[in-house]
Amino acid sequence: MQIAWIFCYLNNILLNYKGDKSKITHIDIKDGVTILADNIFAEYKVLTSVVIPESVKVIGNNAFKGCSKLTNVAIPNSV
Repeated sequence: MQIAWIFCYLNNILLNYKGDKSKITHIDIKDGVTILADNIFAEYKVLTSVVIPESVKVIGNNAFKGCSKLTNVAIPNSV
C-alpha cells in the first residue's frame, strides 16, 4: 500500500499536510521550501526522521511538538 502525501504550500512556505499523518514515519521536505509553518508536524506520533533542505531558513514554533518517536532531524546551517 502506498501512502499519498499531500502537502499544502503557499509560495515557498510549507503550510500543512492533508492526509493520514498516523502512518508517516519519514519526511523529505522538497528543495525550494523556505519556511516551515508553526505546528507543521505537531503530533505526528510515528514520525521518526525529517530531512530539511538548505533552502529552509525558518522553522515555525512547535513544528515537532508531540513527535515522541522523532529521533533524527537533519537541520541545515541555513536555519
